[in-house]
Amino acid sequence: MGNLLYTVDGVDISADVEYIVHLGGVDNVNDYNSLRNTSYTYNVTINSATDIIVEAEAEGTENEQRPGAEGDVVRATVITELDSPNQTISLTFNKSVITGNITWNVSTPFSSSTSTNPLDYKWIYFALSDKKNNVYTTDFIKYPGETNIYDGEFSFDSYMGDVSAGKEKMLDIKQLIEVLNANKKNTNLFDESGKIIFTAYVNEFYYYTNPEDPIGTESKVLWKKFVNTKKRVLNIISNIEYSPDGQSTVADALFSIRQGSIQTMYNRFSTEDFTAWGSQMIQDVTSTVFEKNESKKYTHNYSDNFNGRSNSILMWGINSATKKKWDGYIISAGWTMKGDYESAKYKCLRLNRDNNGNGDIEEEEVQWYLSSINQLTDMWIGENSYNHDSRLYKRADWVQNDQWFASSTVSSIFQTTYDGWVWDSESDRWKDNPYILWSAEGSSIGLLGNATGSGEKLVALVYYRCVRNLGLGKNAEKEVEPNDFVEYDNTTRTLRLDRLDEKSRRESPILGDFPTHNERSAVNRPYRAFQIDANYKEGELTLQQIRNRKICTDGWHVPNQREMALMHSRVTQHWDGMWNGIPNFFAITEFSFTKERPGFGVVSSTDSFSLVKNTGITGGVRCVKDI
Repeated sequence: MGNLLYTVDGVDISADVEYIVHLGGVDNVNDYNSLRNTSYTYNVTINSATDIIVEAEAEGTENEQRPGAEGDVVRATVITELDSPNQTISLTFNKSVITGNITWNVSTPFSSSTSTNPLDYKWIYFALSDKKNNVYTTDFIKYPGETNIYDGEFSFDSYMGDVSAGKEKMLDIKQLIEVLNANKKNTNLFDESGKIIFTAYVNEFYYYTNPEDPIGTESKVLWKKFVNTKKRVLNIISNIEYSPDGQSTVADALFSIRQGSIQTMYNRFSTEDFTAWGSQMIQDVTSTVFEKNESKKYTHNYSDNFNGRSNSILMWGINSATKKKWDGYIISAGWTMKGDYESAKYKCLRLNRDNNGNGDIEEEEVQWYLSSINQLTDMWIGENSYNHDSRLYKRADWVQNDQWFASSTVSSIFQTTYDGWVWDSESDRWKDNPYILWSAEGSSIGLLGNATGSGEKLVALVYYRCVRNLGLGKNAEKEVEPNDFVEYDNTTRTLRLDRLDEKSRRESPILGDFPTHNERSAVNRPYRAFQIDANYKEGELTLQQIRNRKICTDGWHVPNQREMALMHSRVTQHWDGMWNGIPNFFAITEFSFTKERPGFGVVSSTDSFSLVKNTGITGGVRCVKDI
């Protein structure tokens, strides 16, 4: 089961397909017997979405081709791949493709593409673009507000009257199809070049209510239905054919709009009711400075290690007292950041939308925000639950000062000046000095100002990742945080991870010492619960000496890197003195990219967790036990 995307003769083919491979046919198509002491090799060749070949090879037998497949195949003129937050695109319809028989279908977590009356289609709306000298422009129409839609009975004639009067509203896909088909005969909407252009507003891949539920009751656990799922799709179709059993379709589409789901490391199969947070699917691959030339005061209030939404709202200066305008930050014609805000600090703002259309940025409109530092490290903890393309570091090699991810957490724990601000001599300004994640190393963190040394500390290029809360109400205050996937008991010093997806947990407990492994290994995952020893072991040993000795008592082990990262992010705030007295505490995990860096550890004096810089550094161990 999966998705195929390829091009044939200039036409994009997209297919959500499921192949049933019948492992028979050694002597004949109905032979499902296996011969004793015989090794079989099954070769599966997928030439296209409609051509699968299965060959069963064994000595003295003939090859058998037995296809078995079902799914939805779209031959599209244009396939548009979008990320999970709010998106805006432009769609151009030429007069030559308006047949009068255009139709549509959708495939979402709630509605099937083969359904005769799917209800989950109101996640894209369309507004007629502007004309200049009787020619449509591709500039986006500013979002008019979510109430500015045609609700109830709709007719083409009344819509054309509204167009003439300059007061048309947004169309849903059903209404758009009616307008397009009517223009086969009534050509008033075409410009002099024979085109109609619409601005399409694709809503974030998020649901407060089930669209198939007529009552529409909000649920804080509905997110479990639509995160980490396959992409939702809307096709604008010129022709469609169904298989006799109705399980497969082949469609010729003018446009196929495909939107990736929100990615999360939370356990969506858990029966417990809890809120969560998730990440965008598609990572922006262009690095940028954290912020440009902004002069600042000497104080700030966005230093939370967990609450990235609160950090972002405060960092962007959004409040009810001093209204900020969307067009102060964003150019609506392309929904791009203005030059002064084309930076990692503000990029996540454009993933939101002026929902009520009044021009003001309001707190409840900010649902997508720049991740906090602990949210970045948690993406490493739960990386194996993410789509591969959504992971923070996807390179096969290591570049030491590459792919830093900036957070919304600006703190003064390290040697900075004026409580989190630092002087940038390049721009002659005070600037934010955020915590950053070294994504190549997994969960190593530090301050941007300390990353490259004097003279380059704030002009270094960084990446960013935008996240969203799951299950919280639309009007939730910025101080309201989603449930953590870690439950920590300070009395027993136990961390429970039942809310963490199983893919990101180790299947079996470790009853002794870990085998040799690196940070990319499956061994470098936490078990579903582990306890921390009340006392540290040793104190003046190198990491290599710790690996060569039995440090922990029976049943306990030196923590791996992810266990150590969880201890660093969750326990320090509850247990004063956890790292005190010993300069370094080590994890047992090796680093995969180079032997010059022996492993990972916490530096007590700076409360940082990172790669150990050389083999001569000494420290101790806080043993843990899987329970």
